[in-house]
Amino acid sequence: MNSECQFWMLDADRIEFEKFVLGSGLSIRPDEAFSGISTPNGDIQYQLSDFFGSQITAGRIAIKTNDPRLSQGYKKLRRWITGRYDNDVYGKNDLFPQGATNPSRYPSMYIGPAAANAARSGILSLRQFKGGRVVSSLGIPLNKQG
Repeated sequence: MNSECQFWMLDADRIEFEKFVLGSGLSIRPDEAFSGISTPNGDIQYQLSDFFGSQITAGRIAIKTNDPRLSQGYKKLRRWITGRYDNDVYGKNDLFPQGATNPSRYPSMYIGPAAANAARSGILSLRQFKGGRVVSSLGIPLNKQG
């Protein structure tokens, strides 16, 4: 299984997610670049959202394994995120003209409640990665904003 789940989390979102992780009997191994969520069957990659001024980049959980027991742990974490986070997200690449595919909906990107409130209020600008696409207000394609 090769899979990842990308998300934007502010501290309040991260704390809630990490409480779930720890309450599930798993542990978090911190690291500078990528942290790990340790399970009895191996590690799940855990990358936090990063901040650059008023911009936030996406974090993720990810695995690459053939072990069904590790896949089960990953799926449990992914279900928690997808069941609680908003995924009505649109992105626009300023390098390309606006058209049928620009902006695009990103249904595989999720945003925690605190990060969503900050994005909707205009306090926070969302990017998939530093220097990447700017993502619009949630649920409003960029070409429909006024």
